[in-house]
Amino acid sequence: MWSPGRLPALIRGFTAHALKLLAKHEMDVVFISFTEVGMSTTNQVARVLRFGSCKNAERTWAPFFAAPAWTEARGFSEADGPIVASPAATPPPARRSAQVADGPGASTRSLPTGRTKGPPMTSERRALTFFESMFYLFRVGPVVASVTLKGRVDAAAMERAVRLLERDHPLLRCSFRQTDDAIALELADEGPGLAMVEPGSNGLADELNISLAQNRPVYRISLSQDAQSTVLSFAGDHAGSDGRLNTLLLRRLLGYYTDLLRGVEPEPTGRSAFEGSLEEALLASYEPGPVQPPADADPALTLAGDAAAPGALAVRSFSFEPEATAALIAAARRGGVTLTNLLAGALACSVRAQFPDAGPMPVAPAFAVDLRPRVDPPIAPDAPFCCVARLVCSTGVDAGDQPVEVGRRIGAQLKAGLDQDEIQHRLVSQRAAGKPAPLPPISFMVSNIGILENYPVPDGLRVTDSRWAGTSRGPVPSLFGSTVDGRLTLDLVYDTGFHRAEVIDDVVKHFGAALMTRQN
Repeated sequence: MWSPGRLPALIRGFTAHALKLLAKHEMDVVFISFTEVGMSTTNQVARVLRFGSCKNAERTWAPFFAAPAWTEARGFSEADGPIVASPAATPPPARRSAQVADGPGASTRSLPTGRTKGPPMTSERRALTFFESMFYLFRVGPVVASVTLKGRVDAAAMERAVRLLERDHPLLRCSFRQTDDAIALELADEGPGLAMVEPGSNGLADELNISLAQNRPVYRISLSQDAQSTVLSFAGDHAGSDGRLNTLLLRRLLGYYTDLLRGVEPEPTGRSAFEGSLEEALLASYEPGPVQPPADADPALTLAGDAAAPGALAVRSFSFEPEATAALIAAARRGGVTLTNLLAGALACSVRAQFPDAGPMPVAPAFAVDLRPRVDPPIAPDAPFCCVARLVCSTGVDAGDQPVEVGRRIGAQLKAGLDQDEIQHRLVSQRAAGKPAPLPPISFMVSNIGILENYPVPDGLRVTDSRWAGTSRGPVPSLFGSTVDGRLTLDLVYDTGFHRAEVIDDVVKHFGAALMTRQN
């Protein structure tokens, strides 16, 4: 039994250490649970493991407990006090199979096991990792991906496609639940399904401004239609999603819908809701790194004014047709920068232009980096939960600087930080410290997820617009971009409590002009 108040430490110990050691000793975890009915309903843990034979189980437990890694892991977990109040004198008896008979003595519900096998169980729960909990507690808000189609969809077939997607991606059937001990992710048999909303009520700004309840579903999928067009919106709580994941799932949803109209039912993928987290991948491969900004860092230029509290989010949108998009990409290549660096350079010059009488001023863009392909080893492109973190750069910008020049300087810093795994080491330090690591001051954020595969749609429908954005409350405006069907779309999201509309409008005007110049 665990000591009172030590459940979070027990969960962290299992997630960060015990599960890896069990796997190393070829011990197959079926589930870990605690009793809800019986003599020890508040703090008794049960673990069920699968062995080939009783002899194999007896042969495995002794070296497991004798391993130096187990002693070291237990010492780490109990640094703040003992976890176990009354440990068992001997390891639990081996079971020949994973089947456990129900009885009158106790019933169980699942606790975190990292990676699980087999189909998800009703009311399964997994405690959030430290990273995920921070996003939840900060109530960051939703990340939204939306697509506009010319034509109408079959609402019943789209509802069926949503149910199939919920089947294959159980995270869509999950909700967050906050308890006294921890924040848990709770899996249900069915998800919320497809929400039908009035035309014009599920635009990007509408979805971003929907407030979050304390106990809330991870995802919301909505559909609106008028006589000529359809808007399909895919909003995921930032504690459980990010832009790349949501755009990928939206594309998969349209693929399911297209298959259904062709008479093809997608085969089940057999995925688990509680796959290994980004936190597990980082802790397994990276050492802690610096968590403090440089002592001599200059205050970054900001457009934000004083605000008593955050306000509503507003969006300024840009679209570039394929020819203009190709011209921008070509201009970036000629300048020796990426399109993302060119966008950051143009926005940095536009922010700097708001202070025409000043000399060189420090502008600090932050870049949202998808860590899925960058951890070692990489994790799946559709790995659940938020797998994005910020990397902050800074450069002095003068009135005569050009976007390509600024983008080149910013790009060099960004590449150096990525090459040195700066984000990974910082996040591991953050996890060890038990609190978010401070970041240097930020002028604005750029998140460009690049060229995406075209959305699959059936005959009679055509994609006319596709966008995505995340909640950006506070003094840092954020630029979100992607390229679909050859069209670059950009959305600048800002908090009206911190930014005046006329200032943002002037930045947008300058930014658009700078990009138009680069096309020529």
